[in-house]
Amino acid sequence: MNDIKGEIKKNEAMVTFADSTEQIASFFIRATAVTLVLLLIVFLWHLAIKNSLSKTESRINEVEEELKNYATVEKNLQEFQGAIKNINEAMQQKKEYDFVFQEIANVMPKEMKISSISLDKNGKLSIEGSVPSLSSLARVLVAFPHNKEKPTEANPVFRNVSLTSFSFSSGGVSFGLSATVAPKEVK
Repeated sequence: MNDIKGEIKKNEAMVTFADSTEQIASFFIRATAVTLVLLLIVFLWHLAIKNSLSKTESRINEVEEELKNYATVEKNLQEFQGAIKNINEAMQQKKEYDFVFQEIANVMPKEMKISSISLDKNGKLSIEGSVPSLSSLARVLVAFPHNKEKPTEANPVFRNVSLTSFSFSSGGVSFGLSATVAPKEVK
C-alpha cells in the first residue's frame, strides 16, 4: 500500500509537473506571441514614420524651390520698382526743367540748329549749335537774353547769356552759348 501511495504520489507529482510544464510552455508561447505582435506594431510604426519623414522632406524641398522662385520674383520686383523710381525722378526732372525747353523753343530763331544742350542742377545751361551766317548768330545773341513778348525786358528764364565759342565752317557758323537758368519761382 505504501507502494501504491508512493506510486500515486509519484503520478500526482508527474501530473503536477506536466501541468506546470504545460503552463510554463503556454506562458512562453503567449509571451512570444505578444512580443511578435509588439515587434510588428513597432515595425509598422517605424515604416509610417519613415514614410511621413520622406513626405515631409519632399515638401521641404518643394517649399525651398518655391522660396527660390519667390526670391527671384522679389529681386525682379525690386529692380522693377527701382526702374519705376528712376522713371518718376526723370519725369519729375522733365517737369522741373520743362519750362527751360519751352523758353528755348520760344526764343530760338528758325535758322538755328542745336547740336547739344546740357543743364546741370545748379542751373548752368550750355548750348552748342550752328546758324547759316553771322547775322543769324547776332539774332541768337539778341533773342536769348530778351523777353520775346516784351523785347525791352530781360528774359524771365535766361540770365547772364554769353557766347562761349564760335567758328566758321562750310555750312555756316558753329557756336557755343552759356546762360544761367533762373529758378522757376522767379519767373
